Amino acid sequence: MITIKKLWSLIKSYWKLPLAIVVGIIGLLALKGKDNKAKKILDAANKTYEKEKEIIKEAQKQKAVAKEKVEKEYNDAVRSIETVYKFQKKTLDEQKKKEIKKIVKKHYNNKEELGSEISNLFGITYAPRKDNNDTD
Repeated sequence: MITIKKLWSLIKSYWKLPLAIVVGIIGLLALKGKDNKAKKILDAANKTYEKEKEIIKEAQKQKAVAKEKVEKEYNDAVRSIETVYKFQKKTLDEQKKKEIKKIVKKHYNNKEELGSEISNLFGITYAPRKDNNDTD
């Protein structure tokens, strides 16, 4: 009788351990068969997870490429405007650079609108550089 009381006291204090063991045994029994539906569901879930992980990686790569493109367009725009300003003996302040960055982020995929907005802002014509690997 004392052994049962000690065992009961132990189970009351550490009830999570026996529960984990029982759940583990049930899980192993449920996943044991080859034609088991639970195993098929877990395999399908794992495949879906892997596909989603690949999609997320691809989206991150595309975002990095787009960010590089924005930075390149921004640098080209600032360089071009600074060249024109140098001839006009003017300087390009930080506020104007921020405005250029905003315009480039907004229109980095549309060079015509980008050139138009920069032209309107500065009163000059902006002609983006044509690279050999530029697909636009």
